[in-house]
Amino acid sequence: MKLLTTIGCLLVIATPLYAQSSFQPAKQQPLEKNTLVECAPVQVREMESDRDPVYKISVSILFGDDFKPTDLTIIHTTISGASYNRADQYTRSNLTQTPGRTDYYWTGTWIKNPAVTMTGNLVRSTTGNWTYSEQQFKYGRPQLKMLSACHLVEPE
Repeated sequence: MKLLTTIGCLLVIATPLYAQSSFQPAKQQPLEKNTLVECAPVQVREMESDRDPVYKISVSILFGDDFKPTDLTIIHTTISGASYNRADQYTRSNLTQTPGRTDYYWTGTWIKNPAVTMTGNLVRSTTGNWTYSEQQFKYGRPQLKMLSACHLVEPE
């Protein structure tokens, strides 16, 4: 609602303060068809200690023309330099997306022991920050929980 007032020859338009003072959501940068993030574990809780802990996780996600995820690759690199692809370790997997969000989940069953399952979650927040987390379960009981902070690797 605007209020028009004439002061002498001067026309004054008063606009309520709240109409011009508001917060707007930040515009997200569009994702590339092949998006790569690198992550570092910041919180790890596991039932037994790891003699060769993970120091880096590379997450690559491919999108179709409709920007629905078509492929997710997770590579863990340990301090000794060994690399492990989660797709080589887990089978009967599934990749899903939370509708309307930059939030992707995978689930799978460990090849060496079908009683062990894992879920992984790659998320870009509304502020543009990436995280990757994993949870491992044995007979439905938590065995591992890891949260990693990530950064986007710019395409070359």
